[in-house]
Amino acid sequence: MGYINNATWTRYKNILREFHDDAMQMDVIWKRSVTSRTRLTNDAKTVDVTIQGLVQYNHFRNWPINKTEVTGEVDKESVLLYLNQEWLSEQGYLDINKQFKFDPGYDRFFIEGIEYKSAGESKAAQTKDDTILVFIILQREDISNTN
Repeated sequence: MGYINNATWTRYKNILREFHDDAMQMDVIWKRSVTSRTRLTNDAKTVDVTIQGLVQYNHFRNWPINKTEVTGEVDKESVLLYLNQEWLSEQGYLDINKQFKFDPGYDRFFIEGIEYKSAGESKAAQTKDDTILVFIILQREDISNTN
């Protein structure tokens, strides 16, 4: 028998949803790809979308993630972007399977002026019957490409 009843699960969900209004407020510019591509074309047309989330820096520090460049080492993967799944749904950014609709090959995310690309995504903060938060693992783009 579990220790958490349905009323406690509901309270937990409400706390996590309200957490978005309190803490998940960093503006992130999502360069959302809006053009279809074929193998013959690579015309990247994007639209800037401001999304709000919680940015966790320096999360992956258990294995080597730095890339050695001529100018030194570049931290290639140190950011998690947590997003509220309910908010994403309200904005129309989830597919029918409740997955964040973005193109990991072409979409980019700008956090404090630094360009990142997706290196994966996962659900987070699951409850008994729902997922409250999702996160995207973001990998820093080459510094030469960052404005």
